[in-house]
Amino acid sequence: MDIRQIKYFLTTARCLNFTNAAVELHISLSTLSRQITAMESELNLLLFIRDNRNVKLTRCGEFLYKQFSDLYGNYQEIVQNAQKIFAGYNGRLTIGVLEEVTLGKTVRDTIQPYLHGHPDYSLDLERRSFSGIKDGLLDMSLDFAVTFFFDISSQQSLEYRIISSDTHGILISSRHPLSHKKVFHPADFQHQTFIVISDSDSPAAMKGIIEQCKQAGFYPKLRIAPNLSTAMLWAEAGIGLAYSYSSSVSAPNPDLTFIPFAQELGPERNLVLAWNSSNTNPALPVFLKNYSKCSSNRTLK
Repeated sequence: MDIRQIKYFLTTARCLNFTNAAVELHISLSTLSRQITAMESELNLLLFIRDNRNVKLTRCGEFLYKQFSDLYGNYQEIVQNAQKIFAGYNGRLTIGVLEEVTLGKTVRDTIQPYLHGHPDYSLDLERRSFSGIKDGLLDMSLDFAVTFFFDISSQQSLEYRIISSDTHGILISSRHPLSHKKVFHPADFQHQTFIVISDSDSPAAMKGIIEQCKQAGFYPKLRIAPNLSTAMLWAEAGIGLAYSYSSSVSAPNPDLTFIPFAQELGPERNLVLAWNSSNTNPALPVFLKNYSKCSSNRTLK
């Protein structure tokens, strides 16, 4: 039994009329009858009850009709996807977004035109930690990632576009006595607990915070969080202060106060759209083209 016979059976079962099914299949009535008989013989089953007036499915025929319908649908989808790949298309794109980070207007505005212009393409978004983002870019389980430049700057295989240069600072509980500060000078907070991300998740993030405090003349009291989401939760609970930026997911939280740095730390804190230069997914340059167009439109406004 082959996929052609399954198609013949499904069409006949749907029509419940051999003549109409043969017309739809563009084959002769005798060919269709012969193929159905061969199928019944191979399976050792009676699929149809036939008389001069009516055609009905047997109980086993009804069962096979449901099962083969699913099977044939999957077969068609598999073949269509294989044909797209052969033609140079791979419509699946996966974008990893760092915890606590927002997409940014340009990335957000790129997604809908990209999907609208390519209805056969799909796009997935998923949250990941610093290490999850970097690993995904390197093993190319992620096609793109929205993350901070400092965490990927040492990876020579990665390329990037700057998304934004938002103001960076700290998030601290709104009930904290120092939450009234207008700007963040590390020395003002030297007796506070600094929540940092685990070195195993982002060595660069921890190193940057320690260096900033040492330049201010002290070594910070550290509380190490496994990831960004936990760090923000601890800050909200008043356990310590956490480094963040003005457009982060947690920044609008009324139980947290954002205090900007007195002096920006430099371009390494930029939010970027990154990808692996070795990634051959044909959907990648298509998305980048849409991104560049949206970025240009923002510049012109």
